[in-house]
Amino acid sequence: MLRPLFATFSPPHSSLKYSSLCIEYRRASEILISKAISNNNVDTIGHALLFLIRHSVELGLKANLEPFYAMAGKVELLDIDDIKEHSLSYYFDIFQSIVQVAEKNLAISPDLIKGRREIMADLKLLVGICHKLDPSSHMSRYGQYPPLDFSKNEHQIDFTSFGKLYSDVMTDIFIVVDTYKAQSLTPDEEATILDEINKLISDN
Repeated sequence: MLRPLFATFSPPHSSLKYSSLCIEYRRASEILISKAISNNNVDTIGHALLFLIRHSVELGLKANLEPFYAMAGKVELLDIDDIKEHSLSYYFDIFQSIVQVAEKNLAISPDLIKGRREIMADLKLLVGICHKLDPSSHMSRYGQYPPLDFSKNEHQIDFTSFGKLYSDVMTDIFIVVDTYKAQSLTPDEEATILDEINKLISDN
C-alpha cells in the first residue's frame, strides 16, 4: 500500500519549517539510539546516527532563532551556505545570547528562568560533545574526521548516558520560542528586543 513520505509540508521560512523537521530527526535519532543500545551495534551506524542527532539539535536551535531573525527581517541568514551554517557552537552562542535578551525583556517567572538555565546547561553539554566529534557535520556526512586523539578514546561515547542527555534536551528544545510566542509585546518592548537582536546578528 502506498503511503505518503511526508506527513506535512512546510514552505521555506514558515514558522513550522525548523521545528517540524527537528521533531522528525529527533524521532529517527531516538529510534536508532534505542535499537543501537539494545543490539549493541552502534558502531555499525555511528556516522548516520551522529548526523541525525547533530542535525536535529541544529534544527532545534534554528527553530528558536527563527522568530527573532524574522523580526529583524534576516531569517534568510539561517540558511546561508557557509561554514557557520552547520556549526552547533556558533548557533548555540547566538541562542544563549537571545535567551539572555528574552529573560531581560519578557515577563518570565523566576521558576521558568531557573528551569531554562538547567536546560541550557544540558544543551551546552550536548552541543559540546557533538561539536567536538563533528564541528561542521563533515565527519558524519563525508568521513572527514576532526583532530581526535584515538589513543585517548575521544571518538567513543557512552550511548546510554548520551541518549538520555539527548532525550532530555530535545524534550524542551523549543522552550525559548514557545515562551516568546506566548507573549503579547507592546510596540516599545518589541522595538527594544529588535534593537538587541539586530546588534547580536550584526556582531556575529
